[in-house]
Formats: sequence, structure tokens, C-alpha cells
Amino acid sequence: MGILKRLSALFGTNNSKPNQRRTSAVPEFVYSINLPENLGIVTSVQHLDRLTVRLEAALNDTYMNQVRDRVMAKHSFTSEKYDWMLLELKRYFILCSILKNVPMYSNDTDIIWHEMLMFTRDYEDFCRNFTGEFIHHQPHTSQPSESERGTERAWYDLIYSRLFVIHPENEQLSHPFFKQHLEQEFLRKIEQNPNDELIKARLRITDDLDVKQLQEEMLLTLSHQIREAHLHMDDLLEQQEKKDNRNAAPGLLRNSAGLDPVLSILLLSSASYHLFEESPLHEEELRKAQDTSGCGAYYANSSPGNHDRTDSHHSNDVSPSDTSGGDSSSGGSSCSSSSCGGGCSS
Repeated sequence: MGILKRLSALFGTNNSKPNQRRTSAVPEFVYSINLPENLGIVTSVQHLDRLTVRLEAALNDTYMNQVRDRVMAKHSFTSEKYDWMLLELKRYFILCSILKNVPMYSNDTDIIWHEMLMFTRDYEDFCRNFTGEFIHHQPHTSQPSESERGTERAWYDLIYSRLFVIHPENEQLSHPFFKQHLEQEFLRKIEQNPNDELIKARLRITDDLDVKQLQEEMLLTLSHQIREAHLHMDDLLEQQEKKDNRNAAPGLLRNSAGLDPVLSILLLSSASYHLFEESPLHEEELRKAQDTSGCGAYYANSSPGNHDRTDSHHSNDVSPSDTSGGDSSSGGSSCSSSSCGGGCSS
């Protein structure tokens, strides 16, 4: 039996009629009052705790309280949701310190980032103290293919899951994880040669020792985990073949994948979309899983024009050279009069 059919068999059959759109209202998501400690980092990842300490130290309390006041005055977020939005943004900044370009997948989280940019001097101080470089807020100006968008999201999910524990609140803000697949060739490169130029090209170039050590450890760990996931998947398939399919639990592989993010990515990549033909995602759900807020981060030494993203949905974003009402000495994003209400000063 071919691997696709063998994998598909493990998921059982779906003889029910296609899902009908329900008219009942979806209950409003309730954000927990309990935030994970230390940003919910994966504690086994060495050097990551150093970056979280640096991040928290770089975020001035007075500055962030002002940002919070502005956001809460403009939006009807609960305090619990805001706290999770801020946690998601902090995780995003950690990713920005490691990767060359990072899409922003949460519209709500992006709101806090926008308000941080209004305080140009404070934001510049934060970037300098955290990474030593200005983290630019760059609108996306080109439209990649659906496949490219899916690959970007899969890479984001893979790295995110290696660094942070994923909670329902994170998926609520940034859309469900592990809905996109990576090409088998790319996974093989990570497994066999994590120092391949194609992989290294996705990492931020820096002399920061903490970041360089984390990047090296992350790639070596991913190489090992992909190898282990391959073995785990082979074992599951072998176990399933020894059973009578009629009596086997159809969720065997799916349940196991849920415990291992790398296995989830590997399954999607091995079987591609065929694996989920029997219970496909609606087109709208797939689109949401790929969609960014229309923005991303980049550093001055990595031109955004060389790394395409989705088109910008932010008509008020300005280029680093087109500041208005803010401190232009940083050379980074600033605000326009329409986005800050004219309440800025230089």
C-alpha cells in the first residue's frame, strides 16, 4: 500500500454529508486570566531564556503603560485579551531577533505594535536595547502565490512551536497552527544539513552571541527532531498495519501528531493535502491560516523587497523615510497624522 493511502487509512473514513454552514452564533472566546510564565518558552531550548530577559528589560514600563492606555482607549479589548495580545507581540519580537523576516499573523497584536511605533524615541530605544538594530515595520507590497504563503506560514509554525508552548489564546490571535505543509526537500535539508545556505538565508545575520547560539541550537535540534519524527511516523504506520483496520482507532496518527509539532508538519509535508481530503478545511479557514496582517518585520541589512509577502492592508503605513510628526532620526517607521489623530510631537 502506498504511503499516502496508508496514512489516509489511519484517519478513518468520513461517510457523512458535507458540513452545512450553521446559523447558530459562535460563543465569544474567553481569554484566560492566567498567562504562561516567562512568555511560555520551551524550557529545554538553551539560550532562549536570555533573550526573554533582554526583551523584558528593554520594554520600559512607562512606555508600555502609555501604549496600553492608547490601545484600550481606542478598542474594546478586555484586559485579559490585551495581556495575551502583548504576550503574542513579545513572542513575535523574539522571532524577529532570530529570523531575517517575520510575517505578522495577528491583526489584534499588530495594533499594539502600531501604537508602540507612535512613540518613536521609546521604540528606537527598545530596539537598540533588545537587538541592537531597528526592527522596521514594513507593509507588504507584493502578492505571493498561495503555495508561497502556505510555505511561509508552515515555516513560522515550525519555528514558533520549537520556541513556545502553544495555547488556545495564541491560536485565537494568530489563527490555527499546523494547517500548511513544507516541501519534503526543504525538510530533508534541515534534517541532513541544517547549515545549508537555503536554510541559513532565513536567519537574521548578526554578531549577537546569544542569538547566534540560539540559531545554531535551534537548527541542530530541528534536524534531530525531524529524524525522530520520521522514525515515529514509521513506527505508527507499522503498528497500524499489524491491526485490523476495521478495529483500529482512526485517530491514532492524528492524536500522536498533536503531541509533537514537528510530526504534525512532517505529516502534512509527507501526505500534503491528500491526507485531509476526507475532512477538508473550508477555503475561508485555509485563507485565514495563511493571512498576515499585511505587515512584517525586517532589519536594515535585509531588504524587504527581496522577500515578498502579501499586499499591505495598511493604507496609513509609511516608509522609513516618510515620517510625519515623529522622530525621524531613527530611520524607521513612524506615524501619519491620520493614524495617530494628530497627537504627535517631535
